[in-house]
Amino acid sequence: MEIMVKSKFVKCSPRKMRLATNLIKKLALNDAKAQLKYLNKEAAKLTYELLKSAAAGAKEKDMDLEQCFVKEILSNDGPALKRRRMRERGRSTTIK
Repeated sequence: MEIMVKSKFVKCSPRKMRLATNLIKKLALNDAKAQLKYLNKEAAKLTYELLKSAAAGAKEKDMDLEQCFVKEILSNDGPALKRRRMRERGRSTTIK
């Protein structure tokens, strides 16, 4: 049985998130939480909260938390905020 947890619209770049998520791939749930707890990155805190949510979902489905592990974890691009910047001659350019 699998548990799938998503976190959308996270205010962190995917490149920074991958530093935390690559550490915990294929690890047991408790080992992954221990790795993230002591990692001094903002992305680690966000990923730790996601793992806590996955553990709560597994506990609700009566799964043994000692046998749970991280099968797959992704961090992809989300929507970008687009702003306009004034340029010469009354034109503007897009800033992402």
